[in-house]
Amino acid sequence: MSDVEAMVAWLRSVLDADEQAAREAMSRSAGEWRFAPDELGIWPDYVSAVDDSTEYPLVTGAQSYVGDMINEGIGAHIARHDPADTLARIEGERAILDQYEQAVDLYEGDREAPDGVAALEIAVRALAFGYRHRDGWQEGWAP
Repeated sequence: MSDVEAMVAWLRSVLDADEQAAREAMSRSAGEWRFAPDELGIWPDYVSAVDDSTEYPLVTGAQSYVGDMINEGIGAHIARHDPADTLARIEGERAILDQYEQAVDLYEGDREAPDGVAALEIAVRALAFGYRHRDGWQEGWAP
């Protein structure tokens, strides 16, 4: 297995784990995650994380002095990366990996492979680089 093939296999395993986590989160909630602290009239600076007691998962909540309070910036970030968004991103990233693998299969061993194959490899390396904080990342894979 080449170095790039190992990187692609690693990235696919990372995406599989993210997909599993997103599907688990989605199964425990109903609908889009939102950030709307003003709807409940709570403090503007802090809201509780995800409130499963509502009909849809709100990244908001009732006033509380418990340790589940998060600031507005974190709440907005959580809502922006809800499970549906994560699954859509994974689908797009897998499409890039698929295109790369198809191009490599088509031109395997061809020293005159079009520049597009090299460009796809650069894109795959850049994509993987975004996950460099995950276990298994190798510095040699960096773009």
